[in-house]
Amino acid sequence: MSFFVCLAAALVGLNLYHTVGNRLSSLFEPEFRFVTVATVSFLLLGLLGAVNAMSGVAELTQFTLVLPALQTLALGGFIMMALFAGIYHILPRILGINESQIGAVNLHFWLSLGGLALTIGVLGLGGLLQGQTMIDPTIPFTAVTKSALTFLRLETVGSILLLAGSVVFMVNVGKVACRLVCCGPKGILSGLTGAENVEEGSETAASESRPRTNAVAPKRAANKAPKKSAKKTTKKAAAPKRKQAKKAAKKS
Repeated sequence: MSFFVCLAAALVGLNLYHTVGNRLSSLFEPEFRFVTVATVSFLLLGLLGAVNAMSGVAELTQFTLVLPALQTLALGGFIMMALFAGIYHILPRILGINESQIGAVNLHFWLSLGGLALTIGVLGLGGLLQGQTMIDPTIPFTAVTKSALTFLRLETVGSILLLAGSVVFMVNVGKVACRLVCCGPKGILSGLTGAENVEEGSETAASESRPRTNAVAPKRAANKAPKKSAKKTTKKAAAPKRKQAKKAAKKS
């Protein structure tokens, strides 16, 4: 069983090597570092899991800190780093920004890598020493548990580094989201400022149109007044002529 697990891990590594080809240096670039760590963690997890499944090794490592070290390698080294790589790769393309606009990616990477290396290394080493003391029947169990306290304290430092890396990751994502959602061209603040500009423009347009209507109204009234007076004068001038025409008609 262990042989087949090691063979599967070796085949995965061989496929990845042929996929990358002569571009191994690109795996250490900032955008591919998380993928590299996740890939190496996956290969180590398969190999160490196969070795740990052997009966001679399992007698030494079972019920020790080696098992938490393997769990940290699986969850933190493989799954967590792969998720970080996917988020840093997909997020700029979804939001339409450059990858350089996401700051402190290197700080996040080194904090996460340092925390994982310290946690896995300390737990693995402490588990091996703990297993050796557990095998010896002359050593009491209280001494075995006390011997693991130093490694657990060092493991706490690694957990603090992982926590700091996660905080940096949240700050990076929060800055990008705030920049686009609140302050971007389609953000809330830009929408509010755009609405204020539209209101100001409508007010200025209304204020400019009001004097024009007031100026046009007197002109219309002035144009109508001469027409009415001209009609009245023509009617008055035509009235005597009509009377004379009527008198002439009666005489005849």
